[in-house]
This record gives sequence, C-alpha cells and structure tokens, in this order.
Amino acid sequence: MPHVIIAGPCRVASYYDSFEPLSKTDGNSIQKTRSCFINSDRDEVLMDCIVVEGGRPQNFFVSLLQREDGILVRLLPLTDPEKTDGIRRLLVAISSQIIDSHPDNVLSHTNLQTYFDGDFS
Repeated sequence: MPHVIIAGPCRVASYYDSFEPLSKTDGNSIQKTRSCFINSDRDEVLMDCIVVEGGRPQNFFVSLLQREDGILVRLLPLTDPEKTDGIRRLLVAISSQIIDSHPDNVLSHTNLQTYFDGDFS
C-alpha cells in the first residue's frame, strides 16, 4: 500500500483548517482533491479524491492520520483504488503540501521515493 510518513510539527488539524483543493494535470492524467473531513478527535482527516487516467475515473479517499511522530498519509483501505501512477503522484502532492507548510517538516519514510525524486510534486 503506498504511504508517506512526515515527521515534524505537522498536525492534521492544521492541514484541515487551511485546506486548499489540489488540481493537477499530467499528460493524460487528472488528479484532484475535492474536499476533506475531520473526525471529532481532530486526529484524522479524510480527503475525497478523484484521479482520471486514460478516461477512466477512480474515486477514493486519502487518510491523513496524526501520529506521535508526525502524519501518516495513505489510501483509505475501504476505498482501495488501483494503485496507478496518477494515484501515487496525488499522494506525493498532498504530502508535499504538508512538508512545505513548515520548515521543520521532513519526509521520514515512504515507499514512493521515486515519485519524490522525480518532478512530480
């Protein structure tokens, strides 16, 4: 399952409070975050997302889960889309927004490193 762990002073509640939808076009792929929702404990955000590749749309949720060491960014297992390049790029774009929101936020761990190394964020 593709995921990113971000360490630092990042907080999912802060991301939710300043949420701005993403919209990216990359070749024949469109990646969008449409809206987000926060739970009552303010420690998990669900983002409503869509990726269209080759004319085929996939609707899914991305989960931002607050941890002691930072934030875990991953696909919500209940929506389980096909893990395409467009979906991986959207996870990297969301993670990059969080990393860029504070100078002390850093990429801690990911299985998407090649997407961070490329020009995809």
